[in-house]
Amino acid sequence: MELVEADMIEECICEDVDLKDAEQELAIAQDMIKLCAEKGGVGISAPQVGIYKRMFVWMISDTQFQVVFNPRFFPDGKKIKTIEGCLSYPEEEYYLTRYKYIRGVFYSPIMVYTPVETIQIKKMTKRFSGINAIIFQHESQHVGYDNKPGRTIAQIGEILAEDKRVGVIKKKEKFKSMLEKVEI
Repeated sequence: MELVEADMIEECICEDVDLKDAEQELAIAQDMIKLCAEKGGVGISAPQVGIYKRMFVWMISDTQFQVVFNPRFFPDGKKIKTIEGCLSYPEEEYYLTRYKYIRGVFYSPIMVYTPVETIQIKKMTKRFSGINAIIFQHESQHVGYDNKPGRTIAQIGEILAEDKRVGVIKKKEKFKSMLEKVEI
């Protein structure tokens, strides 16, 4: 699995994940987690690897990723200014406006322990703030919704000149060391 060229994800239309038969997507998610960890990212969406489904994986702690299917988010508060990087634009940083608080609605696999371990897909509604709200918005925008195309930071943000960058890319090195501990 590898990243596709950025122009392959701009304005792409993604289809919903069929939650009744998501085994293939769960296998894909495992590969996405490995690639995200290798690249030093905190999230990666399916279109970034050439799969046009509404799914992404993201770090929810220093040692754990979460798989997200069919995400939506709803603003819940004021806007903030952010500077972001993206695995699809590895040497660039962008200035954007995001919501500081959002309510995310999505589906995620969870392990259920009955006589045997099974995975069930559960609908979740969570309130996110700060960096988690920013990452959830970033990844959700890659996959779009309601047949609306995915958008990237290059399309909605303003690229920063090299002398204005704050080192988002350098911070990826910190994540790489943290990712050595990640459960995959």
